[in-house]
Amino acid sequence: MRLFLALVLALTALPAQAQQQTIELDISGGVLGFSLGTSPTTLSGIPPSTKSITFTNPGAVSVYVCPSLDMTGNPLTPGPNPGNTVVAPGSVLVVSGTGVRESQWLAATATGSDVPFTVVVSPNQ
Repeated sequence: MRLFLALVLALTALPAQAQQQTIELDISGGVLGFSLGTSPTTLSGIPPSTKSITFTNPGAVSVYVCPSLDMTGNPLTPGPNPGNTVVAPGSVLVVSGTGVRESQWLAATATGSDVPFTVVVSPNQ
């Protein structure tokens, strides 16, 4: 009991920046890694049975993500354009619903090259 109490006291004494946020991810479908630049990249490997996609940006540069087509069939281009969502550095974006699997997904960075980007795919069960 003393060890537990000491551990709790030690953890609560940590400065806010030393504590990490916990994010629960369903990775039963798999994880895909990409190295992005300013040119559009197709996030290939996302199966049509996908129920949700989690985009994770561990890099230091914002990443734009979008489906290849909008809901009316018009093409989209990743970047600071209509139809895009920004995944800020250190952020996570979860997209779910039937529209997730109806189009390919694209990504591009705001600047730079070799920017790491992670995609977690959860299958439709």
